[in-house]
Amino acid sequence: MNIKEILCENIVKRRKKIGLSQAALAERLQITPEAMTRIEKGHISPKISRLESIARNLHCSVPALFRHYSEGKTDNASIILDALSGLSEDAQTSIINLVLEASRAMQRQSKD
Repeated sequence: MNIKEILCENIVKRRKKIGLSQAALAERLQITPEAMTRIEKGHISPKISRLESIARNLHCSVPALFRHYSEGKTDNASIILDALSGLSEDAQTSIINLVLEASRAMQRQSKD
């Protein structure tokens, strides 16, 4: 699978996952629904300047749009990175601290 196919697939999957129609995403990106269809089918590529807006509207980071996810296999670090994307630095730090505390507690629990 090439990078363009990965991008198209991720846009479609993420858009559907959050329950957004092609038309609604097109409107948010200020492009025509026809252009959105062509992007998702791989007939045209989105402008580089538009990638940040696509990622923001799909609740992920720009790099996440280009990651290939194998069926049934998850990359936990990437999932966490995507979840933190768009949050303030303080919010990111708070969430990381919560994860660290939970991890330490589970490690202690498994030793008992």
